[in-house]
Amino acid sequence: MSWFRRIRRYCRKHGIVDTSRKLKEILLRFLFQNQGIIYMFDLSSCSLAEQKIPDSIEIRSVIDLEGLRTDELNQFYENIGKSEFLGQAAERFNIGALLWVMRFEGQMVSFLWTTRQKTVEPFYFPLTGKDLYVFDGGTNELFRGKGLFPIFMNFVFSNVSTQGVERAYYVVKKWNIAMQRSTSKLNNVVLGVAKKTERSNRVVVTWFDPESLKGIDSNLPAR
Repeated sequence: MSWFRRIRRYCRKHGIVDTSRKLKEILLRFLFQNQGIIYMFDLSSCSLAEQKIPDSIEIRSVIDLEGLRTDELNQFYENIGKSEFLGQAAERFNIGALLWVMRFEGQMVSFLWTTRQKTVEPFYFPLTGKDLYVFDGGTNELFRGKGLFPIFMNFVFSNVSTQGVERAYYVVKKWNIAMQRSTSKLNNVVLGVAKKTERSNRVVVTWFDPESLKGIDSNLPAR
């Protein structure tokens, strides 16, 4: 069976522990499908002093592809695919989205997108001009578990809080335990668990009981 051979190859390459974590992630994906945990960061009520980051870390935002360095573009092309990334970036930059990049010791280790009020796809509820949507972030596998992503997010929040943004929203898939653990290190509130479904050219949002989050735990490293 092809799936069994893939698992066996993965186990040879990554070991039993990582393989068991991967299998658990696949099971959670199947159980929770498109359910997302919606986090809200209240930037108006929490004190966000200017974030001081180590000299080994560089964080910046870009408004178009010209702002990306060659090695960063190549990394996006390799991980996402050149044509897919270019189309994706064009659509997002067109609505005023920013692409944030974090470099650690000279190489890109993490990225995320932000957009104010507007979204490429319908959100779970209407956003205002004081709302920031943080989405589609990622961290290089080699640098996960080092606590870099919370530093990244806090820097972004500190930056946008000086520009009239009062709330930031971030959605983590319910199956993504590692990202949940990382996000829990930030000052946030879980608004709820929801799923979006398209029906007859309309987006229907189904909300689930937040109590369903209890009991979901893992030894996966935070991103």
